[in-house]
Amino acid sequence: MKKNKFIWLFFILCCVNGLAVMAQSESKLLREGNKAYREGDFNTAEINYRRVLEENPHNITALYNLSNALYRQNNYQEAARIINSLKDLDVDKQTRAKMFHNLGNSFFRNEQYAESVEAYKDALRIEPDDFDTKYNLAHALSKLQQQEQQQQDQCENNQQQDEQDQEEQEQEQEQDQDQEQEQQEQEDSSPEPMDEISQEDAERILDALERQEENLQEELKRQQQRQQPVNIERDW
Repeated sequence: MKKNKFIWLFFILCCVNGLAVMAQSESKLLREGNKAYREGDFNTAEINYRRVLEENPHNITALYNLSNALYRQNNYQEAARIINSLKDLDVDKQTRAKMFHNLGNSFFRNEQYAESVEAYKDALRIEPDDFDTKYNLAHALSKLQQQEQQQQDQCENNQQQDEQDQEEQEQEQEQDQDQEQEQQEQEDSSPEPMDEISQEDAERILDALERQEENLQEELKRQQQRQQPVNIERDW
């Protein structure tokens, strides 16, 4: 019986020691990450924070600091994703307000102005007097308005371009129809080809023409003879 108690006691001590070692390791990595962050070495800070999360994926401080390190490296999308995962965790009021503020910054840098506006509003619901968040919200609202205006202008330009393309297409169709109609009219008005004649018919036509020529020559001779002057002698 005493032996079993000793075994259980030893097991518990090992677990406690293991947890203590892990806690010390997490704290050390956090300190190293924070030191690198303060020195501006955000990549090293990110590596240390990720090593903490490998040991304890639910370490809120490491997650929050990791989002800041990513933000400093212009990885706004990943920073926003991490902060989003922290929003519903049980953290103190001040930290939650900072999370929403940083989330708004991440969305803003990623030109997601509508999302940044909502994040800043969430931060101000917790800390209504935060001047920096108010300023960022006003800036985000201005950018959102510009973005929506640009989208509206682009939509109108696309619509105008579509209408212009449709009008040009209709004009081309009309031109094609006019050309087809003109071509058809030319074909309808063109003279029909003459039928070919046989050699015998050609010879008969030539004979008839020759006879007409002979008759015409004889008629001309007769007319010339009738017009010749007649000499008449007169008495003196």
